[in-house]
Amino acid sequence: MDYLDYSFTYHRPKEIIIQNSFDQYASGFSIHPMYYSTTLKDYTDKLTYVQSYYLSPIDDEDAKGMRNAKYAIISPGIIYSDRIIVDSKQIKDLY
Repeated sequence: MDYLDYSFTYHRPKEIIIQNSFDQYASGFSIHPMYYSTTLKDYTDKLTYVQSYYLSPIDDEDAKGMRNAKYAIISPGIIYSDRIIVDSKQIKDLY
């Protein structure tokens, strides 16, 4: 099925899982606006973000790491998700 032909209104999935949390703010790639977390949130009871990349451990003294993490953490997909799945307790605590 072509991604443009899918009807979220008709199917109304109980859960939608996303791996791109950046929506229109990604610097190196894009997805169709229909699949932005801000739109998907309207068509499901549970929007779940699953981290698709590895974040190395970051401590409070690592200014560059904290800046990069902040960019990921304040992304729309994180803000609008009902559940967030990350790869470590340290990253969970950071979020």
